[in-house]
Amino acid sequence: MTKVNLHPVRNNPDLPEFFKQHLQNRINEHKGQYGIAWKLIRRYREGKYCLAKKAGGKLCLNSAKIPGDGPRGRCGWHGGTGKSGPKTVEGKKRIGDAQRLRWVRYRIAKADKDIIASSTFKGVLCD
Repeated sequence: MTKVNLHPVRNNPDLPEFFKQHLQNRINEHKGQYGIAWKLIRRYREGKYCLAKKAGGKLCLNSAKIPGDGPRGRCGWHGGTGKSGPKTVEGKKRIGDAQRLRWVRYRIAKADKDIIASSTFKGVLCD
C-alpha cells in the first residue's frame, strides 16, 4: 500500500511563496491539522483575498469585500468598501461644490483668527 501525502504546501507548487509561508504558519497554529490550509487554498484560488501591496512590501491577506478590476477585489482598508460616495455626475458635482464651500469658510475663519491674534499681540483692543 502506498502512502498518500496530503500536505497542502507540498502538493501545490504553483502557489506564491508568501502564501505558502502563510499556510505553513496557519498549519502550525492549528497543531499540524491541514483542514484550515485546504480551505485557505480554495479561498485563494477563488480570488477572495485582497492581495494589495502593503507598505512593508507584504501582500494583504484580508478578505476582499467587493470585486475589483481583474480577478480580485479589495478589502476595506485598500479601497474595497465601494458603498459610499456619489455615483452620478450630479452627485459628484454637488459633493465637490460642498467641499469647496467648506474650504472657503475655513480660510475666512482662519484669516479672522489671524487678524485678531496679530492685533491683540500689538496691544490693540478688538471690538
